[in-house]
Amino acid sequence: MINERLAKHRAAVLRPILELEKRGEPISAAIGDAAWELGLSKSHTWSLYRRLRANDARAAALELGRRGPSPGSKRIAQEVEDVIDATLRRYYLVRERSSFLRICREIRSECAARGFQPPTRRTVKARLDAMDQREVFRKRHGAQEADQVFSARPGRLKVLAPLEVVQIDHTTSDITLVDHVNRRPLARPYLTVAIDVATRIVLGVYVTFDEPSVLSIALCLDHCVRRKSVHIPGTLEEVVWPTAGIPKAIHVDNAQEFHSDAFKTACEDWGIAVEYRPLGGKHYGGHVERLIGTAMGAVHVLPGTTHSSIVEKGDYDSEKHAALTLTEFEDWLHLEICRYHNTVHEALGRTPLAAWADLGGDTAGRQVVDVEAFRTSFLPFEWRQLGRTGITLFGVHYWSDVFASLVGREQGKVQVKYDPRDLSQVWVITGDGRVIPARYRDLSHPRISLWESRRARKEWQDKHGGRINERVLFQLIDAQRRLAEAARQKTRTARLENERGARLPRHQPRRDPSREMFAIDTGNPESDRRRHLAGVHHGQVPGYRCDRDRRRADHGRSGSGLATGLDKARVEHPSPARRCIRMNVKPLPFRPSPIHDELLSSWIGRLAKANHCLDEELFGYLGLGQGRAPEFAGDLRAANWARLCGAVQRSRDEIVSMALPDTMHHDVQYRSRHNFQYCPGCVAKSPDLVLRHWRLAWSMNCEICGQALAAKYPAKDVSGRLHARALRGAEILKSATATTDLARLRRISLTLHVMSVLKIGHFWSLTTGNKRERLLALAAVGIGTTRPLLGAAIILRGNDRAARELRRAFSQHRRVIERIRRLSHDLDRRLPGRRETGRPTARETHGMRRPSASESALHAARQAISELGADANREALLTRADVIWKSSGGVKS
Repeated sequence: MINERLAKHRAAVLRPILELEKRGEPISAAIGDAAWELGLSKSHTWSLYRRLRANDARAAALELGRRGPSPGSKRIAQEVEDVIDATLRRYYLVRERSSFLRICREIRSECAARGFQPPTRRTVKARLDAMDQREVFRKRHGAQEADQVFSARPGRLKVLAPLEVVQIDHTTSDITLVDHVNRRPLARPYLTVAIDVATRIVLGVYVTFDEPSVLSIALCLDHCVRRKSVHIPGTLEEVVWPTAGIPKAIHVDNAQEFHSDAFKTACEDWGIAVEYRPLGGKHYGGHVERLIGTAMGAVHVLPGTTHSSIVEKGDYDSEKHAALTLTEFEDWLHLEICRYHNTVHEALGRTPLAAWADLGGDTAGRQVVDVEAFRTSFLPFEWRQLGRTGITLFGVHYWSDVFASLVGREQGKVQVKYDPRDLSQVWVITGDGRVIPARYRDLSHPRISLWESRRARKEWQDKHGGRINERVLFQLIDAQRRLAEAARQKTRTARLENERGARLPRHQPRRDPSREMFAIDTGNPESDRRRHLAGVHHGQVPGYRCDRDRRRADHGRSGSGLATGLDKARVEHPSPARRCIRMNVKPLPFRPSPIHDELLSSWIGRLAKANHCLDEELFGYLGLGQGRAPEFAGDLRAANWARLCGAVQRSRDEIVSMALPDTMHHDVQYRSRHNFQYCPGCVAKSPDLVLRHWRLAWSMNCEICGQALAAKYPAKDVSGRLHARALRGAEILKSATATTDLARLRRISLTLHVMSVLKIGHFWSLTTGNKRERLLALAAVGIGTTRPLLGAAIILRGNDRAARELRRAFSQHRRVIERIRRLSHDLDRRLPGRRETGRPTARETHGMRRPSASESALHAARQAISELGADANREALLTRADVIWKSSGGVKS
């Protein structure tokens, strides 16, 4: 400050001399007067005057200079300078980013070891500051970070109309998600997002666990061209997302999927220009990058977030707090995007939705009429030869009736497009541009994915080499699925595969031949007409009358040409003499995914609740009739499979797998129609939930949460010994049922008959709601199968009348019962202190005789009421009681 005032004072004294010199007058006397006024020598004044004249009379030219060495001069030895420079470049200008203090110590140690004077920290800092700071930052943080700090970016991308430029990019979401079955941590999902630059509207998103690929781009663009709305959970309201259209240009980076032939060919076909960023020019996609940053900032408030850096994350355990599934995260993301659309944008000065409306976004671009064709065009493809047997892709044969007219006429290979998630259908593009859908040549094959096919083919190649047969391929995939199901609870990779298989597109259901096709014999045209009039119309929700007429017509044509294609497990490819009719059934608006091992009736009940309708109304719409919900596989024999699969968007195999097994070669009642036990933990989360293994006699613990199953009528003071024997009996029953060991199952049936005769249980005690009675039955199964004679002898010890009753009831086993009686007397002699003495009273022997027919019928009626409920249909109760009565040995009176 003092130096500046002194310079201004000297400039004010010397500036009049410049005017004298300009007029040509002598200035020597004026210089002497100025020297006297400034208190300087005349020579020094002359020096200041010349400096002022050379710098256009600026006062800054007269400021005092800094004393000491001139800037940039070096006074330490050159050897020390070399050590400083070499050490900085070797240890400091690296990506490991050592601290400056550590480098200073290293330099001082190196100089001391060589016998030089160690430099000070200030000297080392001066040498570091003298380097190019951009180069220093690039060496330590990378070129990308250096460009973010030092690169100048003047100008901006100016777009005036909606859909003129759309930017697309991928990112890994900053959150760990859980699987939908066990809700255990899985992985971080990938997010593909498309934003309209002019209005900042998010046109489409796609969330998946798979790495970014051509499929991710196809599904994101498919979401862009669709009309969208977001349902608000817990209400009937929907948030409008009214943005759709084909973009004129797409800005993308240089990722491999954006340079694929499928992406570039589809963009050319739909008239979409593709513009790539310059290599390393991340800021050219600043709009989508900023959107991703905004979205990830919102994600950081969700449970299980990984944050954007380790510093922000701290000691937060993301996997421990993870709570959202992929579907739940996608629903939250859609709601967050709708909130973003209604928030004022700083750059626009209005909300993105308002900008879209003001700029005419609804009429700015082209709208897609055939959305399915648009999605298919962006799918990956392969070139294959069309032969007389159809198309072969990834070792699987495909066929369509249209191929018959193309065999021998198509020159060269044709383009075959496929969806990697579902290889059950492909799309063949002929030379004239026609798109021909083709399915498995053998329609009995299940739906598989490309990842499953690659894994199976690699396993075959590693073990055997050569090409794999199509039948062997599907057998390997089936075996791998069983192994994955067994390991699902153990490994994260297996659970991730299960989550990938359960993932369905939210906007487009996956195709399955069993949902859409059924065979009709065309030999009877009247049958076709009546079938059409029975209510099978595109998109129509049939009424109950129409469904009843259809069932009557089907029963009336039992001898006509109508084939029962929907009721067959294997659907062969229709011959030229048969034709296929496509049934387009309107799917249910809300379709909650079934929980692992959930019972079919429980899932249908949740479907009815989600769609705000009665169970009976939903049964009629699904083609299940007006009875109770199906629980056994046999209850689905009369189902309208085309309507059922189309409405719930599930394949026939998936639906059948949710029902209880129906085929039985024995009379052991190991599964029940009524809820005799439940899991308190699972029911607390979902009150309407019923799992399949809860209905099985051997289930003691919940397979989902691991808790002990609670009986409908719990018992007190159950000994640990009885519980241990019941567990042993449950394992024996499960093993015998799984392996269909008929000899052991007959022994179990005989044990239950003995318990029924002795009045210590019933034939249905394995699935009773009384916990003590069920544990006794399971314990008896364990004893009766491992040591049957000893078990019966313990029961009959000291009770000869019970032995006589057994001989009368089981006359075909008199010899075995006699051995039991002798063993019982032997036990009485060996255990005299426990021998029962005295003649049994009438109360003790009451009921030891064989029950009469009326008593058997009464017991059967009581069990039927306990299973089906007192409010069940009378006809159903009589039917069930008749089955129980016959199985218990009742005779008609």
